[in-house]
Amino acid sequence: MLTIANRRYLEELAPWIDIAGDVLECLAQPSFAGAFDEARLCREARLPDTQVAATVGLLRKLAEIGLVVESPGMQWQTAVKPAIFNELAPLAYAVSFYRNRLHRDETVARVALTRPGQPSKLEDALNAMGFATGRMEVTSEAFSDIAVSAKRQFTVMTPFLDIHGARWLAELLRKVKADVRKTVILRYLRDPAHPSYPEGFITLQPTLAELAVDVLDYAVPRVSGYGTETFHAKVVLADDDYAYVGSANMNRSSLEYSMELGMLVKGDAARTIARIIDAIKTVCCRGRSSLV
Repeated sequence: MLTIANRRYLEELAPWIDIAGDVLECLAQPSFAGAFDEARLCREARLPDTQVAATVGLLRKLAEIGLVVESPGMQWQTAVKPAIFNELAPLAYAVSFYRNRLHRDETVARVALTRPGQPSKLEDALNAMGFATGRMEVTSEAFSDIAVSAKRQFTVMTPFLDIHGARWLAELLRKVKADVRKTVILRYLRDPAHPSYPEGFITLQPTLAELAVDVLDYAVPRVSGYGTETFHAKVVLADDDYAYVGSANMNRSSLEYSMELGMLVKGDAARTIARIIDAIKTVCCRGRSSLV
């Protein structure tokens, strides 16, 4: 029987339900009777590094509802008996199982956000509105999550690539399993004098060659014969069921300075994006590839 208290707890923990069971199970252990930090909690809950930020968000929510307390120096302590966590953990597992294995939405969407450089007027305004930005995915961590989840194909489509973005993209490509086909779609690779030529491409080439990445150039002559057909979309795609579409470029501005906003989608919308990317691949020219 689901008690009123447990129902309230589950409603509050809903944004983190996919990691809540593992975290709550850990918090019930005697080894978590004292102070701990989120890195240790992630490690012992067997969560990937990409979930550290989400774990912090979950801990803050647990503190808000009185199940843990935050100590100085980003340390945490449990505030209730282990039995509470033992009772909640299987409920959280059950909700996560139902949502991910039984229930099927046509499209599941989440928001991914890169905060502008701090201090930020936008951050202050959101905080003043009581907006829980911690519930949103961090863009860089979302990209990593997409990369590690790919089983057959992984594609990055970015119109801008500087040296900083090249290092970011190289790190991302290395997270992908070795047997997964990898594709990077850029533009103006055949025209180094063009203002939008991806200057980070030279830096990225050794990684592209090492990992046998397909490099495509979507800057092709228009059918009419006048001008160039190209793109401004930013897409990170795993297989045909998990995609990011948003404003984040592979460059220093997106990494360090600008507010970037995008959507992470699964289901029907992701399949539509995958079909569009498949079509794009058929019209691209092969880039001045790292494979030569």
